[in-house]
Amino acid sequence: MLIHRLPRNQEIVKKPSHCPKCQHKLTWLDLLPILSYLFLKGRCRYCREKIASRYLLVEISSVFLFTTCWLIFGPTYLFLKYSFFLSIMLLIFFTDLETKKIPDSLNYILICTGLFLAFYEHSIIDSILGLIIGSFIFLSIGFLAKLYYKKDALGGGDVKLSGAIGAYWGLSIMLFSIYFSFLIGGLVSIFLIILKKKTNQDYIAFGPFMVLGSILALLISDYLIILYF
Repeated sequence: MLIHRLPRNQEIVKKPSHCPKCQHKLTWLDLLPILSYLFLKGRCRYCREKIASRYLLVEISSVFLFTTCWLIFGPTYLFLKYSFFLSIMLLIFFTDLETKKIPDSLNYILICTGLFLAFYEHSIIDSILGLIIGSFIFLSIGFLAKLYYKKDALGGGDVKLSGAIGAYWGLSIMLFSIYFSFLIGGLVSIFLIILKKKTNQDYIAFGPFMVLGSILALLISDYLIILYF
């Protein structure tokens, strides 16, 4: 729901879930994660309009991520911290993939929450450095890319997201996230160009690569630090 409504500036609290096509209000039977989509065969119960497969992908991803966090952390503070971050990342991934825009509200939520948690964890300096340096790195990359391509190559949402990851996890995770995001983005872009799905002048949403890069950084950055330092 949020992935559909946020980029369109639609009401997300007062207006109940409904079919985007026929506007019919959805009942709890229509909103069961995964099961409703499968039972209805991917179509609206009321107008038979096809439901975007994105809904199923989001639900499967959510179940997988929350279950994984629970199995690793159990009912702890870290479960809440990781689950909240991954929830926002999931929204950003699919929103940017679909609309090529990252809602500012999601970045600001991450920044504010990250700074609050950092204050609680007594790591506020690391959080502020992550926010400032993360934003500066992407501003610099965006500026250089614009000089080279003669057009905007990175959006403002990407700059804010880099800073938001830094604010939430600190400087080291942010740096690893940037490294992995460009590594993944570069490999995917080369693959798409080889398949002639894209050219080197086409715009590709970078938010999804940042999401994947941040998750990869969370998974293996500690091992890399131990390995090399």
